[in-house]
Amino acid sequence: MKTLLQNIFSILIILTILLFASQSYSKLQSLGQQTNNPYSFDLKTFDFPWSALNITDSMNTTPDQSKSSPTSDSRKAYNAFHVSLLGYGIAYSVGFERLFTNWLGINAEASVWSAAGVTFAIFPIYLSLYLGGSHRFYLDGGVDILSASVSNTYVKGTAGLAGIGYNFNPKGGGFYFKVGPILFYNNRATLIYFGLKGGYSF
Repeated sequence: MKTLLQNIFSILIILTILLFASQSYSKLQSLGQQTNNPYSFDLKTFDFPWSALNITDSMNTTPDQSKSSPTSDSRKAYNAFHVSLLGYGIAYSVGFERLFTNWLGINAEASVWSAAGVTFAIFPIYLSLYLGGSHRFYLDGGVDILSASVSNTYVKGTAGLAGIGYNFNPKGGGFYFKVGPILFYNNRATLIYFGLKGGYSF
């Protein structure tokens, strides 16, 4: 059963990569048509790979086109605080996300909790790839830094993590939501789990 779930998860990741590549190729083709040169584009106006494409004064356009204002697709909210139920912290976690672009961000979380006399401290760090605008699809990948203590005995370790699912993050900021299945893995075990995040982006 674990092997089947791992294969399904691998297929989803491959499909996501192919979708990213397809979107990028389509945008490059569209930009080439607008500039009448399929091999020339202006990186300043190319928000790879899903934002609207704009024509600047540096291109050969009509006066009306060159004066066009930025589109409504531009993002203003690049930061988010969030609290997770289950997720990469196992029981819960609090975290912060910083977007580098509309489609790439880095997350850091922290979780400390106890169960059956054992105290756990978990620190997930991971990257997120996004497809979409305010309503979007995501793919996570990173590492969990783990430690457990009981009766003055400490155990430390790490586990790889991955996640896939839906994210709501308004471009202008506001309520932030993320939900989907997640995967923990190391040389000892593999665990399929689930996570739910809520927070505020700005």
